[in-house]
Amino acid sequence: MDNAEYFNVLLDNKTYYSLSLIATMLIYYVFLRRFVFSMLDPLFYNFFFSALASSTVFFLWSVDKIDDLLLFHFVFTQSVFFVFFVFFEKIFSVYFFRLKRNKIHFFSQWDNFFYFCSLSSFVFLFSLSVYFFGIPALNEMDGGSRLQNYNDSLFSNIKRFLDVFYVVIVFFALKIIFISNNGLVGRFLAYFGLMIVIFYGVSLGSKSFFVEFLSVIFLFFFWFFGSSSNPLNRYVKFLIPIALFGCILMIYSKSANAFYYLVYRLIISGDTFYMSYPDNAYLLIDSANWFIATFNGILKNLHVISQDEVLTPLGYKLYRLYYPVDYIGPNPRHNVFGLIYYGFFGAFFYSAILGSVLGLCRGLWCARRGGRWFESILFSLLIVAASRLELDIALAITGFINALVIYPLIFILFYFLYRFFSFSSSSFFEKNS
Repeated sequence: MDNAEYFNVLLDNKTYYSLSLIATMLIYYVFLRRFVFSMLDPLFYNFFFSALASSTVFFLWSVDKIDDLLLFHFVFTQSVFFVFFVFFEKIFSVYFFRLKRNKIHFFSQWDNFFYFCSLSSFVFLFSLSVYFFGIPALNEMDGGSRLQNYNDSLFSNIKRFLDVFYVVIVFFALKIIFISNNGLVGRFLAYFGLMIVIFYGVSLGSKSFFVEFLSVIFLFFFWFFGSSSNPLNRYVKFLIPIALFGCILMIYSKSANAFYYLVYRLIISGDTFYMSYPDNAYLLIDSANWFIATFNGILKNLHVISQDEVLTPLGYKLYRLYYPVDYIGPNPRHNVFGLIYYGFFGAFFYSAILGSVLGLCRGLWCARRGGRWFESILFSLLIVAASRLELDIALAITGFINALVIYPLIFILFYFLYRFFSFSSSSFFEKNS
């Protein structure tokens, strides 16, 4: 079922769609509300779009577009995912690695050096990316796809570092502004860092960037302040409209009516399901090489597989069933990905593993909250990566590599540079007297 057919079915059965949407939203709210701390929490974004996508499955079943067996498979895999998430989140947030909250420390010379190197590296790599590959948002406006660049190894590697540096910059900039007050020059570099990160997000043309950007801000405040006396609480009512404005700005170039296009994007959140479930279209996808399909990107980067062995992403394959185009496709949610590559029963174990990893990362993030800044960035990168597990395993693995490989590598490299140069005690970040 392609987009046009789905909308025709939806328009002919608006009541069924509305009931499916309301019922699904209520179910998610009742069972998952205690795991979400704010509307800026990355899990809120994840659960909200998960509910939108899930309502698509119930709607298709209610109008006899999918059979009972596929509905059962979806409900079971979704239930397994959340049961294991709740179980492991409870274990790791309550019973393991509980950390007594540390006193918030002000900037040291090493902190200053790390932030300055991160900001300089970000500006350099961003400029390098623009010079060689252009601005993805403008490429898309010219009729191309911003996703084409992701097939270039150099661009992908540069973006890995940029995605880590931008989180580092946001954390350090907010610490300067709200905690350390490092003088006029320090505050200037903090605001400059935030502005260059926002410009980076606009240049990507990614409609979800501003939501993720605000989620990173939430992670910073919750890590250092907790839920009580949190300065972020005063700004939430302003930040959410900013995120919506950013999303509308990203899609304005695609449609004369950005609002209706935004509604359209929300309605097709379940595109993975209506492209794969009706008429058992998922059976048309080659299901071989489950291991390569799962770890496609990392195997390619490590040169374990050749370029010829790299599999086309599942979302692209689904889209090609209906449209003869490349570099476009839905995110392959765990239910469909597991069904195609792991089989009917294997998908249950696949969903259980993903739910466990999400629960583990969330639990550790809650338990370690209040730790040093290295931990704050590490666990925030982990929770951002883990929140993508339900949506797209490839995006999640990329995020885990950023957190567990790229970030520690940056930290070690800058630390050796700091020791080598024996950074002077008269830092230009010191407060102005």
